[in-house]
Amino acid sequence: VNDVEMIHYDSNTRRAEPKQDWMNTVTQDDPQYWEWNTGIFLGTQQTFKVNFEIAKQRFNQTEGLFITHLLLVNVADVL
Repeated sequence: VNDVEMIHYDSNTRRAEPKQDWMNTVTQDDPQYWEWNTGIFLGTQQTFKVNFEIAKQRFNQTEGLFITHLLLVNVADVL
């Protein structure tokens, strides 16, 4: 919200974690919230990895360092 990170998914630990104290309060009523979100992020990570490999091959960029940034925005904000 307003450029503040609320949730962070670490691809090394494969866990989604809250980045704001109020997220812990909001999710106390749903103990499965973090497991559910971790599953979504893990699936997204796997899909992104496959798609990224396809893009590198199509653009003949199979070597070197690649940096990507994924930013999710509210569609209503850009329409």
